[in-house]
Amino acid sequence: MLSKAEECVKNIIYIELREHVEYLINIRRELGYSIYNVRTQDNNEYSVKIYKEDNKHRKEEEELYRLRKMSLVNVPKVIRVTDKSKDIPYDALILSKISGSYNVKFFLRKKKREKVAREIIDNMIAVSQDKGDGKFGDVTGKRYVNYIDYLEDRYKVTLMKARFLLEKKKITFEELMRAEELYNNIKQVFGEEEIKPALVHGYYSLDNIRIDVRNGEIKIVVNPLNSFYGDEEYNLVNLMTPLGKKYKLFEIYKEKKGISNNFNKKAEIYRTIFEIEEKYGEMTIGQLEKKRMRKRYKNVQ
Repeated sequence: MLSKAEECVKNIIYIELREHVEYLINIRRELGYSIYNVRTQDNNEYSVKIYKEDNKHRKEEEELYRLRKMSLVNVPKVIRVTDKSKDIPYDALILSKISGSYNVKFFLRKKKREKVAREIIDNMIAVSQDKGDGKFGDVTGKRYVNYIDYLEDRYKVTLMKARFLLEKKKITFEELMRAEELYNNIKQVFGEEEIKPALVHGYYSLDNIRIDVRNGEIKIVVNPLNSFYGDEEYNLVNLMTPLGKKYKLFEIYKEKKGISNNFNKKAEIYRTIFEIEEKYGEMTIGQLEKKRMRKRYKNVQ
């Protein structure tokens, strides 16, 4: 018996493409979305990404389009954009097939790992060459002439989320105080550096880079998150994980481009923004799913 999400994927493929699904498999399940690979009776293959949050799909459509223009490696092509309806309970994107493996930490030997690591950094640098309209801001949002103005406005929203998280006991009072202290330091940290706008993926990490483990090649880069035009070094925060350190990603980037003098202070601000937004997303999406489950349970009764 198919799950609600699987039924949704089958309906999307039929309604949008008039093809019948012969085979489907979930290749990624997160709190905010799921991705399925699909083969139809016409022997066509697609990926379908369904979203638990409303209207996220439209933003990601634009993010993927911009990333594809500059990327040295494959980025999913958007085939159809589907809004939720009576027959389709989730917003969705139909994408070109997403292939490769996420489990890079288990399969790649040293030489292949070094090759992949350099491809990851080369691709990040290539994407950052997209300067947009020369201003700063979210890909689908307001534009700013000054990077500090954009960052302060974004951080104000982050602080609102942090205060809400404190009320729900998802962060500590000390964490909130540190976040507020970092906000007050933004002008000091960024004031002396000239930052030029660069397209930032938003969640450029090994979790979102699928690998061909046999050839040691990047197959595809997926799942942008709030992509924006800003400081290229923002990407480095999500590469400085334990797995990223195993691949020596930060060292390779530093060797190729160098880093700003106050990178560590910048990184703490960026990491705080990312972690608070991630926790807030987890909590709000979790609450949304609970409401959906309660509604379904009432309907069954």
